[in-house]
Amino acid sequence: SDLTYFILPAIEPGLYGSKKIKLHMPTLSYQTTGQLAIQVALYMGFQKINLLGFDHTWLASPNFLTHFYSKEKDTTDHLGEMSYYSIICFMKRMWSIYQVLDNTSYTHKTQIINLTPNSFLDVFKLDSFGG
Repeated sequence: SDLTYFILPAIEPGLYGSKKIKLHMPTLSYQTTGQLAIQVALYMGFQKINLLGFDHTWLASPNFLTHFYSKEKDTTDHLGEMSYYSIICFMKRMWSIYQVLDNTSYTHKTQIINLTPNSFLDVFKLDSFGG
């Protein structure tokens, strides 16, 4: 279909630098849907991106993935089966991608603000919703 677009998330964060996001070319890899959404918003030229639901508390509660919408363990959640070291490595890569997105946001002249209450994701400016 003419309305289907594909991206190639091929470049690791350590190699990406702070280049502009160009989704029509090989671009920054991602680990979460939120990271892809940020890339799409940057590519589309948004000047301000507000993040909600980015609690990122996995290191604080490594037994299962807690989310802002549930305190129950999901049947597809296998975090508790991973070693703490593996979880740390997983989070380090995730944070590295967020750091590149933050650096890239300055190249795009875009402000990214995390409005998620009690969020551990401190890469972006933290603010309160409605504040």
